[in-house]
Amino acid sequence: MRLQKKIQIKVASLKFFLNEIVKKKKKLLIIGAPARGVVTLNVCNVNKLNKYAVILDDTKEKQNKLMPGTHIPILPWEKCKFSEFETCLILSWNYANSLRRRLKKTKFKGDLYVPFPKLIRIN
Repeated sequence: MRLQKKIQIKVASLKFFLNEIVKKKKKLLIIGAPARGVVTLNVCNVNKLNKYAVILDDTKEKQNKLMPGTHIPILPWEKCKFSEFETCLILSWNYANSLRRRLKKTKFKGDLYVPFPKLIRIN
C-alpha cells in the first residue's frame, strides 16, 4: 500500500473518532501537546472539538495557552478534574506507558486511546 493511502486511512480513522466525541458531546481529555500532536489534530480539522476537549501538558511554556489551530486549552495536570472525562487520547504516544500509569493515579475512569501507529484503546 502506498504511503499516501496509509496516511489517509489513519487520518480518516482518527477524524471519525474525534467527530464521534463531538457528536455525542463527550468530554475529551488529551494528554500531551507535542508538535506532532498539533499537526495531527489540525490535519483532522474537527469542528467544535475545542468545546469538548482539554489538553494536559507538563511544559510550563504551553500551559494556560491554546493549541495552535484548534484553540483547545492547554492546562497543567494540577488544574484537571479527571472525573469529568469519559475518554482520553494520548498525543504523546511515545510516552503512552508512563502517561497511562500516571493517569491511573487520578480519578479518571474512562477509556484511554493512542492514535499511532493506529488508533487503539489501551486500557
